[in-house]
Amino acid sequence: MEKRQRVLALGSGRHNYFIGVHALDVETLGIDKEATPAFLGFNKEHNQ
Repeated sequence: MEKRQRVLALGSGRHNYFIGVHALDVETLGIDKEATPAFLGFNKEHNQ
């Protein structure tokens, strides 16, 4: 499921934001809260 939203930011024109929600069949990914988005995405893709 993906929601698309247009937001007007002051002084910089229009921006598009894409928000995705993913349901995984695991209790936790077991990664540190300081992990990078890339590391999170890698772990998400390998736990679907």
